[in-house]
Amino acid sequence: MFIDKNIKFYFIGIGGISMSALAIYLTKKGFLVAGSDRSNSEIIKNLQSNNVNVVVGSRAYLIKHYDVIVYSSAVSDDNSELNVAKELNKKILTRAELLSLILNSYRNTVGIAGSHGKTTACCMLAHILRCANIPITAFIGGMDLDFDNLLTNGVNTAISEVCEYKGNIDKINTKTGVVLNIDSDHLDYYQNLQNLKKAFFFYLDRSKIKVVNVDDENLKSYANDGLITYAIQSKADYQAVNLRSVKGKYIFEVLRRGKHYLTCKLNVYGEHNVYNALSVIAVCDFVFKISKENVYNGLLGYKGCKRRFEKLGEYNGAEVIADYCHHPSEIEKTLKVAKELFNKNYLTIFQAHTYSRTKLLFEDFCKVFKNENVVFYKTYSARETFSNEGSIKKVAFKISKNYIENFEEIKEFIVKNKNLKAILILGAGDVY
Repeated sequence: MFIDKNIKFYFIGIGGISMSALAIYLTKKGFLVAGSDRSNSEIIKNLQSNNVNVVVGSRAYLIKHYDVIVYSSAVSDDNSELNVAKELNKKILTRAELLSLILNSYRNTVGIAGSHGKTTACCMLAHILRCANIPITAFIGGMDLDFDNLLTNGVNTAISEVCEYKGNIDKINTKTGVVLNIDSDHLDYYQNLQNLKKAFFFYLDRSKIKVVNVDDENLKSYANDGLITYAIQSKADYQAVNLRSVKGKYIFEVLRRGKHYLTCKLNVYGEHNVYNALSVIAVCDFVFKISKENVYNGLLGYKGCKRRFEKLGEYNGAEVIADYCHHPSEIEKTLKVAKELFNKNYLTIFQAHTYSRTKLLFEDFCKVFKNENVVFYKTYSARETFSNEGSIKKVAFKISKNYIENFEEIKEFIVKNKNLKAILILGAGDVY
């Protein structure tokens, strides 16, 4: 399929972060690419600047002009463009199927999976490989502050996030498989944690080299030949010890099979990023044989991604920080960093992402926000329809916190909260 440059691709939901990376990748490879999305965005503008023709809204009549139709898992089954593609018997691929085909065209591939931290770990790995002058193609599920969501220099080596949403992980095979952690998420699809674990375990089974975090409660039970382990609390092939926080950024020593390997310094916040760094240190050393100097410099050169504890500016002397966190476990880690930096003198504005997640993790949301100075903004529905049971409003009322349904009221609430050190804007929706 990638040999015939006359093939024309059309992306439904092209404005998604991962969809846009694939679209630009194909454009750079010489294919004609177009697509649609339900709303305009900075990503759409970036696509257009990369010679991708994008329309806002549905344009089902355009489908007949394209050979391969690619759609995001977030696209509903009744999408008019998708239905026309089926009627015309077009070649139809999901985002994961296209990514799989692309990755299979590379000799050396690394996939980073897990409930949390995929984007950060993938970016860290990309920075180290670039520092070591190893040409790579990288598909990132977020916007790195240096190279955005795509690198296209690699001929032999490709790295990518591997998303578990709607079983996408089942379609991806990589030579090296990394699983960072497993947490209760996307249970509207998987039904229970056991099914979710099976998906991650099966992905590792298909990988020749398997890299896992053995501190993670749900990964401890995974056992297989060729396993490379990392941890902080447990003994592992790569273990971080002597952790020290300097204003929220960590310095730590890495033991390789019990012996000193190197000392690392991170340029991003939080102990959770020590785990992300350990995962890529293991890959860089075991798989790529990269020098300690390049590992150190590559990690230090990673300054973060948009919406990952990103400082947007200041308001009345308070730092305004945005973070994509939308799962209670992620929120807990972000708030831990905020407490260390701002000594609880901050205001949190949180927008829940999907009704199903809020409903399934209701008690966890209540627990993580119970003692916080927080205002809840209305749920971002994403691909779902309204559900009173899954509204974040229920969480707000249960723990006696403020609930707001429009941006103007949020502004008024911020004005009333004076003498703050920080304002945190949390969530994966449009509150950003």
